Amino acid sequence: NDSVFYFDVAEQEAWGRLPGEMGVFVRSLPFNHFARKNFGFLYAILRGAKFIYDFDDDNYVKKDADGKLLNLIPNEKEVENVRHLNVETFAFNHHSLMGATIETSWA
Repeated sequence: NDSVFYFDVAEQEAWGRLPGEMGVFVRSLPFNHFARKNFGFLYAILRGAKFIYDFDDDNYVKKDADGKLLNLIPNEKEVENVRHLNVETFAFNHHSLMGATIETSWA
């Protein structure tokens, strides 16, 4: 399958030995740490990913009344017309798309 990738420790360390900013970035990500997933995000971006879904291990995809899984993004226009991008910090608060009741919520 060319859409699923696994990088063992040796492969991740090899990426960390790359010259320039890529190697610096990978070396800056500690092992056994939440931030390590950023290596996978970067790899997905380099491979042309259009969307990256990041979930905590206690999240789940909701089901409709018939028990079918709901689409993660039911309407692409919601993504195309996002108005909550803060360009100054490169942070995107997705909570308003998920129905957060507090406009400035990050939790």
